[in-house]
Parts: sequence; structure tokens; C-alpha cells
Amino acid sequence: MFNETKFNIPLCTSFAMMPNYINIRIMKAKNLKMKVICGLLALPIMLESCAVYKQESISIDTAVLTKDKVAVKTTSKTKLKFDQIEKVDSVYYGLNKVNKTFKKTALDTTKIASIHKYDKKNSTISTIVLIAFPVIIVVVIAAASWTPDFSFGGDGM
Repeated sequence: MFNETKFNIPLCTSFAMMPNYINIRIMKAKNLKMKVICGLLALPIMLESCAVYKQESISIDTAVLTKDKVAVKTTSKTKLKFDQIEKVDSVYYGLNKVNKTFKKTALDTTKIASIHKYDKKNSTISTIVLIAFPVIIVVVIAAASWTPDFSFGGDGM
């Protein structure tokens, strides 16, 4: 009959392990699919946090009036990002939304090198391009590597 040493697996355990082997293969395939789906769902969330700011600098009073997101560069080359800037009793505060409340950070106007306003148009364009470009590349690669099988069984003609 069968020689157990030829396959390096005892014959009695190979049939017993077969259902477990199939289950492990199915679980690995499901895990891979879940990782791909999670990655695809996480990508737009990560890209949504990307923000593009205009190159031209604005004054702090203009930043208060616009009520838009701003990036503040200090003289020590530190970049601070705020949801908006407000002025209270001649003191400027950078506001960041944290848990539905605004956290105030006092700004020293003598240490501000430049203030850049949030550019909504370019942020939207860059987000769309950063999502669309990789998706198009994946579709092109998948289409190029896919070879349809038009054989209908039988002799393979």
C-alpha cells in the first residue's frame, strides 16, 4: 500500500488534518481580503487630513477676519496649524477644535514669521489626484495582466 515515510506525514494524520488545512487556507484568504478592504477604507481618511496652504503670506488681522484654517510659521521655524485665529482684548489666540470645544493657544505676534491661509481648492484637487492616480494604476495593471480564458471545455479549442 502506501509508504508513510515517502510523504513524511503519517497516513493516519494526513486525512484528519485535511479539514483544518482547508479552514486555515480559507481564513488566510479572508484575512487578506479584510486587510485590503481596511487599507482601501483607511486611505481616504488619511488623505482627508492633508491640507494645502496658499504660498502668499497674510497679516494676522486678515487671518482673524477670514475665520479659515491657517498655518503659522514662527521665527524659530516651527509650524503651527490652527482652525482659526481670534483676537480677544488685543491678544491673538490660535483655536484648535478638540472634542467639540476649542483649545486656545496664545500667539506672540513678535515671533510670527508668516501666516498662510488654507487653500480649499488645491486641497480638494490634491486629494482627488492622490486617490484617483493609484486607483487608475491598479486598474491598468490588473487589466493588462488579466488574460481571459475563452475555452468552453472539451479539447481546448
